[in-house]
Amino acid sequence: MQFKNIPGQETIKARLRKTVLEQRVSHAQLFLGAEGTHKLAIAIAYAQYINCENRTEEDSCGECPSCIKYQNLAHPDLHFIYPVANKKGSTCTSSDFATEWRELLLEKNQLITLEEWHQKINIESQRTIINTRDCNNIIQKLSLKSYESEYRVVCIWMVERLYRQAAPKLLKILEEPPEKTLFLLLSENQDLIINTIRSRTQLVKCPPYPVEELRRLLTTQYALSQERATDVAIRSEGNLKKALSLAKEVTDNTHFMLFRSLLRGCFMASIEKIQAAINQLASGNREETCKFLSHAQGIIRDAMLVHHQTTALTYRVGEEKEFIEKLAPYIHPGVSEKFYQELDSAIHQITNYGNINLILTDLSFKMSNFLHTPNPNG
Repeated sequence: MQFKNIPGQETIKARLRKTVLEQRVSHAQLFLGAEGTHKLAIAIAYAQYINCENRTEEDSCGECPSCIKYQNLAHPDLHFIYPVANKKGSTCTSSDFATEWRELLLEKNQLITLEEWHQKINIESQRTIINTRDCNNIIQKLSLKSYESEYRVVCIWMVERLYRQAAPKLLKILEEPPEKTLFLLLSENQDLIINTIRSRTQLVKCPPYPVEELRRLLTTQYALSQERATDVAIRSEGNLKKALSLAKEVTDNTHFMLFRSLLRGCFMASIEKIQAAINQLASGNREETCKFLSHAQGIIRDAMLVHHQTTALTYRVGEEKEFIEKLAPYIHPGVSEKFYQELDSAIHQITNYGNINLILTDLSFKMSNFLHTPNPNG
């Protein structure tokens, strides 16, 4: 991965290049950013840049033996640790899923979510962790000499999932690192990282993508109209992964039509209509259901804006615009925040493997109540 292949985040990329050019590479760095900020790709591009044989001030060359191996995620001095779960009858480490990990990163251009990783390794019912065995394995590998590069690199993805009993082992090697070894820790929530681990790292913040940057990307690379691109950029909330997903969906209004059917069922208090919509949703996978709920949040948000006569901030067209205008009177201050919170809660529960049918049924009853709640302002 070269820096030039990662959209945006120019400030972070420039700062990282500067540490290499000025020979100020910290041995342990924490790349912190929400989902969709491309921090994993940035970390790998940074490692590739450090070990490139012909780097320039702007980027790695992409052609030397080291770069080619990095781009194929096959460099012998690049090690990954990530959350895993045990299989029946056997204990597992990251190396047991190395093939799946490499396939997913190459397929998704290193822009992945934990949900996608769980789906890739067919794990739904168990919580994945970074276990003690993985830490032991890394310690053993780092006790050997590097194969061919100046720096050995250890990328620890989702370090907040480090098992507490494994923390002392990781802490020890962070405090006494082997020479020319670089630890790149990646996290979405620093509050969940053990303090002693966090304090041993240099923080690299990967901020959400600005709306304008996402809009420009969507118009140039995905040929979206200015209105649609702006709508998607706003709804993505700085998440590039979400923006790309929404960009692929804008020509397919399935989510909108299904949410409209569900809300109509809620408004009519029709169990039959509600159940029909839920059955259709529950027949899909978790990722698709979460995308539906995220789309629903966008509709509620825009209905709230229309209610407050802030229509300049909405960019809907056609049936969606018409429906939102009719929905707006019901998304008043008494319920708008509750709507959004319940949709968000449903996404969280489904992501954490809750029963989709039960979660959506509970959500539907709550939305029905919200739609029939009088406006406190009259």
